[in-house]
Amino acid sequence: MVDRVLEALPVIGPWYRTAEGRKKLRYAMVSVVAVPVGTAGVLFFNVVGFAAGWSAVLGNSCGAVPSYLLNRYWVWGKNDKNRLLGEVLPFWIITLVGIGFSFVVAHEAGQVTRHHGITGALRLLILLLANIAGFGVLWVGKYILFNKVLFVVRHHPDDRAGAGLG
Repeated sequence: MVDRVLEALPVIGPWYRTAEGRKKLRYAMVSVVAVPVGTAGVLFFNVVGFAAGWSAVLGNSCGAVPSYLLNRYWVWGKNDKNRLLGEVLPFWIITLVGIGFSFVVAHEAGQVTRHHGITGALRLLILLLANIAGFGVLWVGKYILFNKVLFVVRHHPDDRAGAGLG
């Protein structure tokens, strides 16, 4: 269903019908799922009292699970067995680098909000925006790593990258 909707869009449709366009748009759409899951996790851990940096680590780890599954199966169309050393472990290392960067950004945002006496909803908003910004910086680099190293799939030029969602 998602594929049909995107293919029907006037501007995006022609590009989405190409293998490379479909992969890039699907990669972007994974964020539509993973970012809210991770952000909700970050919010949850902040609200229950974890420090800003640890909230980023724990919350974003929650978002990494749907990110891996959607990237592997839907974006890159892989349906063979998950390879612990070849895919799962490198994915988590890449994710942990991103989470580490997010940790630093969130920690610094937490320090700034604390130093300036910013509390409540405004503090949470600043921490969430810092978290998203931290991950956004690495987003393009992760695509390149996933595409060229981690989820390399050999398809003929006319193959479609996996089955559509819905």
